[in-house]
Amino acid sequence: MTFRPNLPMLVLSLGAVVVTCVDTVGARWWRQTARMIEFDPNGAVNRMADDPLFRIPAAVQRSVFLAPRPLANADIDRVVIALDRMSNLQWRWFGTDPSGFKNCARAALLDNRLADATTCLEAAVSRDPTSPSLRRLAALLLVYQGRLPEAMDHLAEAYALAPGLRHPEVVLAPENERWVQYEGLGRALDLYPRQRVQTVLHLAEILREDGDEARGREALESELPHPEVGLKLAQWDREAGLLDDARMRLEAIVGRRGYPARIRARAWAQLAQVRDLAGDGEGAVAAARQALALDARSTAPHLALAELAERRFDYSAALEHLRSAWGLTPADARLLVKISMMAEKAGEISDARFALERAVVVEPDSPEMAARLVDFHLRHGQYMDATLRLNEFTSRFPSDPRLLRQAERLSREVASDL
Repeated sequence: MTFRPNLPMLVLSLGAVVVTCVDTVGARWWRQTARMIEFDPNGAVNRMADDPLFRIPAAVQRSVFLAPRPLANADIDRVVIALDRMSNLQWRWFGTDPSGFKNCARAALLDNRLADATTCLEAAVSRDPTSPSLRRLAALLLVYQGRLPEAMDHLAEAYALAPGLRHPEVVLAPENERWVQYEGLGRALDLYPRQRVQTVLHLAEILREDGDEARGREALESELPHPEVGLKLAQWDREAGLLDDARMRLEAIVGRRGYPARIRARAWAQLAQVRDLAGDGEGAVAAARQALALDARSTAPHLALAELAERRFDYSAALEHLRSAWGLTPADARLLVKISMMAEKAGEISDARFALERAVVVEPDSPEMAARLVDFHLRHGQYMDATLRLNEFTSRFPSDPRLLRQAERLSREVASDL
C-alpha cells in the first residue's frame, strides 16, 4: 500500500511550527531587551528603535508592559524614536489596546509636542474609558493648554470611577474642584447603582463641608432606613448636640437583630459616645463593651473607648485603645494621625513622630500627611529633620501651599536662632 501524505495537513503543521518558532524568537528578543534596559538603557533603546526583530508580534505584545521610567537614563532623542516606533507597532497588532496611544503620548511629550500628546491620550481614553489615571493625565495636558471645560469633564469622570485617586495631581481653583466632586458623584450614581448608599454618604459629607448640612441631611434621608445612613445621621445629631435624636436613631439600630453584627457594633459604639455626653459614664462604658462583644474586629468600640478615656484626661489609656484600633486597620492614615495627637498629649513624643512617619508611608501621595509631619518637626524644634523632609516633599508636591508656608516658617525660625 502506497503512503500518500495529506498535503493540506502537512502545510498547516509546518505553518504552526513556523509561527511557534517566530513567537519564541520574538519573546526571547524582548526578554533580552527588557533585561538590557537595566544596565545599558541606550543599547536597549537602540534595539527598540532599529532592530527588525521588534516587528515580531510576540515582541510587540510584551512591549505593552514596559514602564517608561527605566528609559529616563537613555538619550532622549533615541527614546522618542523608539517610543514612536513602539506605538506604531502596537497600533498595528493590538489596535484595541490603549498602550500604543499611551506610548505615542509619551513620545510627543518628550518631543514637546503638547497638542499631539493630548490627541494620543484622548485616543487612549477612547479605548479604555474606565481608566481614571488616563483621564487625569489627559486633563492635566488640557489644563496646560487652557482647555479647562474639557479637562474638568475628564476629572469628573475620573472622580466617578475612583474618588480617592489623586495622581497625577491636577491643580484647580477651589470652585472648580468642588464642581468636579459634585459632578463626579452624580455620575457615580449611574456608574455604580449598587454602591448608591456609599456615594450618597460621600455626597452628604461634601455638602456638609461646604456649609450646606440641610441639603446633606436631605440627601441622606432619601436613603433611609438603610443602617449606614442612620449611623451617619446619628453622628451628625451627636456633633450638633441633638443627643436625644441621636440616641433614638442608634437604639433603633441596635435593637434590630436582623442587622449585621458589625453595624450594630458601630451603633453601640456611637451610643457609648452619646451616653457619655449626656453624663451617663457608666452606661457609656457598658455600651462600648456591648460593641466589643458584638464585633471584636471592629475599630469603632476601641475608638469610642479612646474618646471616653480622653474625656477623663486619661491620655495613656486613650492611646492604648487607639493602638488596639490600629492593630485592626494598620493602613488607616487618619487613625495614625489620631494616634500621633494622643501620643503627644500623653507625652510619648517618639511614638507621635513614628505614627506620622507611618501615615506618610501609608499615603505617599498625600500632601496633607506630608505637611503634618513637617509641622511636627517644626513644633518640636527638629529643624534638620524638617529641612530634609521639606526638600523631599516640595519636590514631590511643588505647589502645595501648606508646604510652601512651612518652608518660609523654617527659614524664619532658623534665622531667629542664628
